[in-house]
Amino acid sequence: MNTYGDYRDNTLKALACLLTEPTTPSLTTAQLTLVLDCRDSVLVSLRRQFRLATGQAGIGSLRLPAVEANPTAAFGTVLADLPRTGPGQAPTEVLTPSDENPYVARWQAAGRSALLATDVLDTSHAWGGEPTATWVVVGDVAKAAIALPLLDTQLAQLAQAANDEPAAKVLTRSATSGLALTARLTAEIAQQGSPHDGVTRLTRPHIGRVAPRPLSRFAEAPAGQHRVAQILQQRHGVLPVKALVAVVLGQARIAAAIDDSASRLQPPHTPDGWLNRHQRDTAAALAGAARARAEALRQVARAQKGVADTLGSGQPAVWATAEVLRALQRRPAPRDRADARGQLRELQQLAARGDAVHTLLTQGILRAFATGDYLVPHPERNQLQWRPCTADAEPPLREAAEALDRTRQRAALPRLLEAETIHRPAMSVRSSQGVLSDVVAKRVPGRPTSPGMHIGQPLSP
Repeated sequence: MNTYGDYRDNTLKALACLLTEPTTPSLTTAQLTLVLDCRDSVLVSLRRQFRLATGQAGIGSLRLPAVEANPTAAFGTVLADLPRTGPGQAPTEVLTPSDENPYVARWQAAGRSALLATDVLDTSHAWGGEPTATWVVVGDVAKAAIALPLLDTQLAQLAQAANDEPAAKVLTRSATSGLALTARLTAEIAQQGSPHDGVTRLTRPHIGRVAPRPLSRFAEAPAGQHRVAQILQQRHGVLPVKALVAVVLGQARIAAAIDDSASRLQPPHTPDGWLNRHQRDTAAALAGAARARAEALRQVARAQKGVADTLGSGQPAVWATAEVLRALQRRPAPRDRADARGQLRELQQLAARGDAVHTLLTQGILRAFATGDYLVPHPERNQLQWRPCTADAEPPLREAAEALDRTRQRAALPRLLEAETIHRPAMSVRSSQGVLSDVVAKRVPGRPTSPGMHIGQPLSP
């Protein structure tokens, strides 16, 4: 089982290999875009690790006296201000599979290892209260960050060669941001502390935990939406406000896409005979219900203003939602009647799984206000102090969540269509799997099936 120390070392090794590249690589435009996204994945991971260790977002102004007084705080400020360059694809889309170009593959390895190291720290909370452990993480972040300005100089040259002037300017400014100086000072300070081997041996808790997975086909969208629900269930539906807005907006886009896709399965977009009357009515009802949900979800996202939180990262739910949306956008145009009817059933399954997600989001918002995880401005302190939501307060976010629940109940989804039976000619030769099953059944008569497994269930969590 890989540990935080393994992922950290893999990140540092990949960055070192990139720095020792003997010649300037030749990249296509698509490969350069992929590299810039991987660079952003490394940057975002380092920011998150620094915040987990220090509890600071690193927001502030950078001046020389501040560097001299507190190099670590100055390092956090520069790291937070470092600009991103890529178009911002989903991490699972960017980092897998490995590219054939060795230079691109090294960047993917660096981004993948940095994300996995962040996930271990984010899911293992025991180390957070130990000062020596937090300094180890800060030192690791600083060591990795020292390489970024040097690599940004290299990437700026590649961007100029590809005639990408905006990216070249951003990377040139990033290379001279002062990150190398503050990172080096922070790494030197961290080395003066006592070692803490416990952080290095941290592993990601696998039992009962669900993580985002890349989706490559439209048919995988319902399973991806179910994974979003599982991730939310692990958190009791409660997300930080920033992650909540990202997930809600993603779910609104998914609902709008279901509306559009279901509408396009009906005439005049498809021939009259592809769907019968009952199926056309089902598609129309599905489109209307999805449209109502999309608007209610957008209202929830708009109502988040004036709400703060005391919660940790909710990025897995954000990434999983992005994967569902990406899979839904890959829906091909139906080719025939069977394809159109199959897509309608898949859209219905996706909408039903989405209702479970919406219910968890609503419950999570109400729970976060009730437990004090969501805070609102104090009405008598000129909105300079936050406090838990009291019974007399009426935050718009809570009202929007309740409105989403009412919309879900009022605009009910149509009944799920049953899959059509496909009659295939009988085969004269049985498959080897069927023969093997018969042999096993004879050797072990009456053996019950495992109650905890089902067909298609992955063996690893």
